[in-house]
Amino acid sequence: MVSALVMWLFSSTIVTTLGQECHAKLTVKDMKECSHLCEESKNCETVRSPDVVDPKKKQFCDSEHAVCQFTFACKPGYTINRDRTACKRKNPCKKGSHICDEGNNGGCHIKRTCNDNSGDIVCGPCPAGFVNDGDKGCKEIEATLGMVCNDEMGEVWLREPKTPDFEACKKSCLDTSDCNSVTYYPHGGCSHWRSMCKQLKPREGVKSANVRGEALNKRECAVQKGEKWLSKFEAGSYEKCKQTCMDDGKCNAFTYYNHGSCSFFTSCCEQTFVTDNAHTERWRLPEYY
Repeated sequence: MVSALVMWLFSSTIVTTLGQECHAKLTVKDMKECSHLCEESKNCETVRSPDVVDPKKKQFCDSEHAVCQFTFACKPGYTINRDRTACKRKNPCKKGSHICDEGNNGGCHIKRTCNDNSGDIVCGPCPAGFVNDGDKGCKEIEATLGMVCNDEMGEVWLREPKTPDFEACKKSCLDTSDCNSVTYYPHGGCSHWRSMCKQLKPREGVKSANVRGEALNKRECAVQKGEKWLSKFEAGSYEKCKQTCMDDGKCNAFTYYNHGSCSFFTSCCEQTFVTDNAHTERWRLPEYY
């Protein structure tokens, strides 16, 4: 039989001493599993209160397939997630001072680099396969003709498979995890590029296009100015670099390079310098946290 105290727990919202509504309600096989879940809750600590039964004493209920409910508060440096079921590490870094980092790329199209070094928004050029549309927009075209991505100016070449036509060339790029742009040659060669293909040079008869990816902000975290480097690994994509930093217990900011490398920093990367093939961010919790 479920005790009156347990019924009260099931029907009540429990507010911890941190002022957050933090509780978990899970269906379990038995009280042993309930106790284990409570004890093993990552980054959480069980609230001790005379009004709450300690799950370690196995006094919640003893019915088969019981519903187990326990209360936890997030440790310092963590915040409760949206579902109120687990804790997520807070990022100690303040919101960036750059206008371009306000969440919409300063109004520039996602294919254009936002530059606010002058105090005003200046959007860089669109990549191959696009043309500038006003001061901030891009308009997609089939391809940029007679121009190849310029590896002497930072564009990163990957490989060159053979394809029957330009459409097959673009598809072969999209079928990989590391290709963002292509150049197609009359002889059937299809160059894959990791970079956005913004730096171009003339080459007769070729077609070039960026097929995916977003513009880098061209900022590199400045260790020379006191930023604290933590580690690096081969991420292969901006998305993986960012997510891995957010999941790491010590990473507060990262620099991603268009050749696929990702550096982590324990500091907030407030000090940066311009590097064409780099992108630096401090990760922040979404607004609902």
